[in-house]
Amino acid sequence: MQISQLWWDFADNLSLSEMFTKGFAKFMWFVILVRVFGYCVKNYYMITRRAIKRTHMQKAAFSAEIITADALRKLKKDKK
Repeated sequence: MQISQLWWDFADNLSLSEMFTKGFAKFMWFVILVRVFGYCVKNYYMITRRAIKRTHMQKAAFSAEIITADALRKLKKDKK
């Protein structure tokens, strides 16, 4: 894909409606590219956020498992 050098790179002999049509087409391509970039950034952020949440949950679950195992050992010692 090739992007033109400048937004206002128009020939001198174009009418106002032709310049508007050409400028509108360039503007729409710019909007599409910005939206695609925005979706990529948003998805990257969401994936990173989920990964951080997942690792924090695993640490908490692992800590809870250790605490539970220690509590069960203490209960077994107390029964004997």
